[in-house]
Amino acid sequence: MRSPNRACPPTAYLDCYKEISYVRNLEFHSKRRRKSRHTPLLVGVTCAAVFSAAVAGIWQLYTPPVEALKPLDLDPSVVSAFSPEEAAVPVRELPQSEPATPAASSEASSAVSSQASSEEPAPSEPAVEEAITPGALGEQPRVTSAYFDDAVFIGDSITTGIKLYDVMSNTTVLASTGIGLENILTKAAIKYGDETLTAMQALAKTGARKVYIMLGANSILGDHDVMAGLYGNLIDEVRRNAPGSIIYVQSVLPINEEIFHVKYNPNINNSDIMDFNEKLAALAAEKDAYYLDVGSVFRDETGGMPAEYTPDGMHINSAQYIMWFDYLKTHAVPVE
Repeated sequence: MRSPNRACPPTAYLDCYKEISYVRNLEFHSKRRRKSRHTPLLVGVTCAAVFSAAVAGIWQLYTPPVEALKPLDLDPSVVSAFSPEEAAVPVRELPQSEPATPAASSEASSAVSSQASSEEPAPSEPAVEEAITPGALGEQPRVTSAYFDDAVFIGDSITTGIKLYDVMSNTTVLASTGIGLENILTKAAIKYGDETLTAMQALAKTGARKVYIMLGANSILGDHDVMAGLYGNLIDEVRRNAPGSIIYVQSVLPINEEIFHVKYNPNINNSDIMDFNEKLAALAAEKDAYYLDVGSVFRDETGGMPAEYTPDGMHINSAQYIMWFDYLKTHAVPVE
């Protein structure tokens, strides 16, 4: 094939022209194909550059400016309270190039354990049971009937019902109808064996370790301060005749005013009884005795005794003696 730039002889001009045209046309299409192969690549690179520039501009537009971090303001009083020795456990450091051996790890663990053990609070001592103080006695752990084996009950006609109804046959009852604070120390009205003795004479023979007193119902109309003084004398005599005994002062029981006023005296009210009982509670604390609010078992919402509990407005039925002793079993000073 001839070169397109070489001259053609005149006789063969037409053929030469065709040949030259063909060659030039072939070179043109060859260059066009080379350009078409590079065009997609250039377009892709250009688009990627434009997209990256757009994203960077949007990011800078919506990203808030970053504030410089300020140094921490530490409280000098707190920082100075801890020294490096207190803040870290003293563990032997190994060179950077030397890996920690099991022995070194064990030594560090021992140091940590030793310090932790030294910082643990000492075990607290077992709580000591709070001593029961004289005065009004609250609810205590329940005792059995055997608690009353060495107990003595001193009182008037209400107390005689303990023996009459055989409520607690293992206990001793020193009581009599008509006994009051005015004559308890002098009147020989207690049957003890073949003898008729005063309450204190009989008490001295019992060897009692617990003494329960219920008196005052027959003297409620008297001066309450005078009555409290007589009660105090009685407690002193009980302590002299039963040394070392636990002394319980029991409250005067409430009355059913409606029945009592008809049967006995219209001038006695439950408010009088409550006033006297308050003086008994204070007296018990003063005399190192224990006050028992037995009357709380028999008070209704009005502060009086329900009619079904009493035959005459003052004394109680046999079922109520069971309630009485149930209260005593949960209000007793523990003994060894």
